[in-house]
Amino acid sequence: MQIVAFSDPNDLFSYAVTPEYVKRYVDSRLCPSVTNVQIQIATITNILGRREIANPETAHVDYEIDSRVLKMIVSGFSSDHGQEEVRERCDFIEKIPVY
Repeated sequence: MQIVAFSDPNDLFSYAVTPEYVKRYVDSRLCPSVTNVQIQIATITNILGRREIANPETAHVDYEIDSRVLKMIVSGFSSDHGQEEVRERCDFIEKIPVY
């Protein structure tokens, strides 16, 4: 079973799915594999040229309209999957959890 969690750093209610969570709540017979995707959905706006701010509501609910998210869901989550926009606008960093 592939688990994919998308989160925007500006979303106050998103978090990564940890190995501890999977170990505790997902049946090991399903052979779970977790991919945490951190992607900035909300646009950063300058307020009076002094502060940069993003709308946390946009960061929380607009995943389904972001073309990069949709392309990753359709084509996969690696940098060589063939979606030009994702390759150009996303960086892929593989993290191997330490148990």
